[in-house]
Amino acid sequence: MSGLDVYIAEGSLPDVSKPPMDKLTKRVDTVLPRLDNMDKVVSDRLAQLAGPAWTHSIPS
Repeated sequence: MSGLDVYIAEGSLPDVSKPPMDKLTKRVDTVLPRLDNMDKVVSDRLAQLAGPAWTHSIPS
């Protein structure tokens, strides 16, 4: 991945204050179900688009 720096440190992670961690957890909990729903919506939409093609009749 470009533009992503990964740092590896020995020892435990620093303590994170409770309110920011709660906010993050709440955001993740709301985003994940939406992503699952979006996958279904996109699949349904693609199935609709793959339906029968239009037929054009040109009078002669």
